[in-house]
Amino acid sequence: CQHSERPIVVKWMLPPEPFIKLNTDASVKNGIGGGGGVCCSSKGDFIFAFTCQLGNVSVLQAESRSLLHGLEICISKGYKKIVIETDSLVLSSIINRQCHIPWSVFYTIKKIHRLQETGVYQVQHCYREVNGPADYLANMAIDGQSQMIEFETVSYTHLTLPTTPYV
Repeated sequence: CQHSERPIVVKWMLPPEPFIKLNTDASVKNGIGGGGGVCCSSKGDFIFAFTCQLGNVSVLQAESRSLLHGLEICISKGYKKIVIETDSLVLSSIINRQCHIPWSVFYTIKKIHRLQETGVYQVQHCYREVNGPADYLANMAIDGQSQMIEFETVSYTHLTLPTTPYV
């Protein structure tokens, strides 16, 4: 079998000045969801990370609640210019009003839209290969290692952001 597609090189990119970047992810195992995220400055400096248990949810519910939780933390810290990345293409399309909102996430998406009115928040899709730290935190929540934790220092090697290209 021959593929006509060329490999894509993906790399985590710094947000433009004066934005910060929030990467979020979620995971669901046996119907139980967990969310996580990592936030950094336009210089790549770590700001915070979080992990949270989300209960009995679908994948889309977990992804949207994790993103909302991370956005709420950013706003509580006074940030108004945020680039948000998620590896859920469906979620980024819904938030960017490119497709209709499923009823199961309607209220969560409406909360995100209301928060977007208070600042400059860009939601974009990223490949899962560059979202490893957020994925690690989401799985940490499912594995029962935390109910909700917000980190302001990095002590986990899994939380370093991948700056080298991934093919």
